Amino acid sequence: MTYNLPNTLTILRFLLVPFFLIYILQDTFWAKLVSLMIFVVAAITDFLDGKLARLFNQRTEFGKFADPLADKLLVAAALFAFVQLDETLIPFWMVFLILTREFIVTGLRISALSKNMSIETSYLGKVKTTAQMGSILIILLLILIRSYVLEIPGVKVINPAKFWVEYSGNDFWGTVLKYAPLILMTVTTLLTVISGVRYLIKYKNVIYGDKK
Repeated sequence: MTYNLPNTLTILRFLLVPFFLIYILQDTFWAKLVSLMIFVVAAITDFLDGKLARLFNQRTEFGKFADPLADKLLVAAALFAFVQLDETLIPFWMVFLILTREFIVTGLRISALSKNMSIETSYLGKVKTTAQMGSILIILLLILIRSYVLEIPGVKVINPAKFWVEYSGNDFWGTVLKYAPLILMTVTTLLTVISGVRYLIKYKNVIYGDKK
């Protein structure tokens, strides 16, 4: 492995994943805030490592493989946490589809490397990653707001099932906020699966060799 700034940022993202999980699963406002900050820092390193690698011509085989893998682990950690949190309403099957796609494509990349081939991230793949990161960030913000309101001294205990309706004071927007995580993850799941299928079709030669 070549040690340079882009690869160092990628390694840092790997190291941030367990800390993100530790804090997001704690039931306090400050822990949720720390988890959000960790996710933002990890997302910034994701943006910077690719930019710096291209800017300083420091693209390496390690970076091509490790960078998307670090993204997948960060996303997997967030989705695992969301399934554990009842307020997100995100079903396990969505997480299963997303993670299955991610690790199938990772396996495809490993297979390509073993054959001295390289799989570049497609435009749809970049859109998928942006959707995943954006959705996770919004969901983390909603979780943080909910945690903050519930911990304000003197605030009455709010029915968890009606939290957003009672907090916003509006049935329509309260319902939208309640189901926002589910809606965002539905769109993200569709993009993830579609992009995965396109990778398999485009790089079928990696799976089957040079046979037509």
